[in-house]
Amino acid sequence: LVTGFPLPPSLARDAERNLRGRLERLSGIRFSGVRDADSIPLLTFAVGGAGAQAERGRQLLRALVQPLRAGALRLALVAGTRPRLAARFRKWCKREVGEDWSHVVEILEATSFESYYRRFNSLLERTDALWTKPSELVFYAALGLPLILDDPVGAHERANTRWVLDAGAGVFRPSQARIRQGLERWFADGMLAECARSGYSKLPRGGVRAIAEECSILVNKNLTTG
Repeated sequence: LVTGFPLPPSLARDAERNLRGRLERLSGIRFSGVRDADSIPLLTFAVGGAGAQAERGRQLLRALVQPLRAGALRLALVAGTRPRLAARFRKWCKREVGEDWSHVVEILEATSFESYYRRFNSLLERTDALWTKPSELVFYAALGLPLILDDPVGAHERANTRWVLDAGAGVFRPSQARIRQGLERWFADGMLAECARSGYSKLPRGGVRAIAEECSILVNKNLTTG
């Protein structure tokens, strides 16, 4: 069952354990230092929808090429079921990072929604910060996943932005000219770690269970009255 409140039970069940590991990787990160492989934070870029704002992925690669090459940061670009977007990501990776880009950048792509959904959830277990539009993905902040919000499109995304910022579960993206400086500051001063704690403690995680329970109540009621 895929609902409008996309918190899979597996991720919600392991949220506290994943949060502990995430907070360790988010502690005092500076892009000038090399870290052990297991402690390198992973930034995931997922624009969702039909690929709107995908150009931001190229801007991220260009701005973060030095910390990526230095082993201070890893990046995941989510193309979903859009092969043309995945091809653009690969072209940009090669151009901005170099021939060996696959050692520091991963691209998530799939041929079906079911496969994509499973792989995306698996990626989020390893993700330390999620850069996304303020669409339905804002619900994942409840897992202790700090959000970096890109420009909202439409009234509902503007409302989602306020919801996340009011809860202290995310930050609005840095300007294009200051992507590296903004991200490094948020990693280094603990801002993203604090967003992770705030989202986990303040936002609801039981949406799938609540929807399932409500559906069960309605089905039983219809059977009884029918």
